[in-house]
Amino acid sequence: MTPNHTQNSVPVDPNRKKLVWKEAATGGLYLGLALVAVMVISYLGRMDATLSWVPGLLNFAALVLFILFYARKVSHYYASTGFYYPQSLAFILKMMLFAGVLAGVGQFILQNYVDPGYYTSVIETTLKESGFKEEDISLTMETGVMRNPIVMALSGAISMLLYGGMIGLVVSAFVKRPPAAPAPKQEPDPSDSNPGNSTSHGND
Repeated sequence: MTPNHTQNSVPVDPNRKKLVWKEAATGGLYLGLALVAVMVISYLGRMDATLSWVPGLLNFAALVLFILFYARKVSHYYASTGFYYPQSLAFILKMMLFAGVLAGVGQFILQNYVDPGYYTSVIETTLKESGFKEEDISLTMETGVMRNPIVMALSGAISMLLYGGMIGLVVSAFVKRPPAAPAPKQEPDPSDSNPGNSTSHGND
């Protein structure tokens, strides 16, 4: 008698991969919109230096909450097979990819259409504080890198993959889950296999 290798195997939902990508895109969309909203709040409050810490806090809070919510949601799709640390981190990175592209496009619109003068000064100040020389800053601004939507989208995606990935390293430790325990097998009733029972019934 050949052993049945598929007896204890758990059927995998063929649509699970699509569902995971759908959740990554949905979560990335909402997170990206939240990050763009934080950019707008930061722009509106640019005159009050005492509130300069608020956008950073809102960014961090949005990342943690969205990552935690959607990673836990996706973990339920793996209830039968287990949702392990690498799977959780991979999902989070997918979600960060979508969020980063959207955030980069939002940043592009703000920098080039809402208030180009303000954001140009912010970029120049940031580059100076980072140690760039005046000629390097002038060259960067003249090349028009910040006016290229593709570059901004890629920049946003890379930033979110790094920043969100670091948060995902911690979150994944909390959302991972082992496979669900299989239901206990029901033992057969000994009376059903007792030949004496059928004999006694036949003599009645």
